[in-house]
Amino acid sequence: MKKVNKMIGVVTFLTVSVASQASTTYDLATDFSDASNPNGVWSYNQGGAPITQTAPTIYLGDRIGWSYLAGLDGSVLQWPTTDYVGLHDLKSGDITIHTLSRSLGGDTTFVGITWTSPSAGLYSISGNAWDAQFGCCRDANWTLSIGGVLVAENNTGVNGLYRTDTAAQFNANLFPGMSLTSMNMTAGEQVTFLTQTTTLYGQYMGVNITVTAVPIPSALWLFLSGLLGVLSFTRKKIANLMQ
Repeated sequence: MKKVNKMIGVVTFLTVSVASQASTTYDLATDFSDASNPNGVWSYNQGGAPITQTAPTIYLGDRIGWSYLAGLDGSVLQWPTTDYVGLHDLKSGDITIHTLSRSLGGDTTFVGITWTSPSAGLYSISGNAWDAQFGCCRDANWTLSIGGVLVAENNTGVNGLYRTDTAAQFNANLFPGMSLTSMNMTAGEQVTFLTQTTTLYGQYMGVNITVTAVPIPSALWLFLSGLLGVLSFTRKKIANLMQ
């Protein structure tokens, strides 16, 4: 009887876990907060630690976010209301990183974003990184890691890239053998996006990161539900025999 109860508990846990992952999506821009850091599963970081200072209202002031310094160097920002055109590829709601200038350590100390898995399961990642402020003499690279393993990298710079360009997409910058689809992740495992300044001054980089929980196949859902029914019936039958 105890073994049956234990099995029912396990199957119930698995069934609930499947249901909870059916349609969960974590989107950097949608989830963004200028009031809390870390913000749920998201963390906006400089040098591996969450930024604690809110962004100053200078230059392109129509935005909210976090800034490592009194200026915009080392900042993670969101433009909430205005699209910028011409010298900018910035749309309302975009998340941008202003990389840290080299004179301030931007070639060794990175500004970035971390997503932490809230539970074990299968997850897929999509996103891109592009040039948010076009200019002749500023550029930056980025890396994407999962569980401390480097899976994608742009080491040629984002200068001149639009968000729609193939070279701006995470998938186009994967290392051989790496994938961003249906990855088995443990609870607490992290996805880390880091930026590195390659020129003297920091650069505005647009960033989009979406993490989606992958639903367990319907066949497994039916199997778990059926097994739960069989075990429940077995428990009742055993209980009746014991009376």
